[in-house]
Amino acid sequence: MGDNRDDSSDSRYWGFVPHENIVGRPLLIYWSVRSPGTETDAVTPGDKLYRFIYAMSHITHITRWDRTLRVVR
Repeated sequence: MGDNRDDSSDSRYWGFVPHENIVGRPLLIYWSVRSPGTETDAVTPGDKLYRFIYAMSHITHITRWDRTLRVVR
């Protein structure tokens, strides 16, 4: 999934990544958060602002503490 979930496309949109294009392997999940709501393709700037404010005000509640700082196997 892209780093910018709201504005990036990933393999669900353009297909699989060829094996030769994979450069490295993940080492660590340093922070993982739950999505504050349902994701839609059409989001307004107001929606983005709401999501940001929600995330900042609920950071301890939306963090997936069981996944944070875990080594990827």
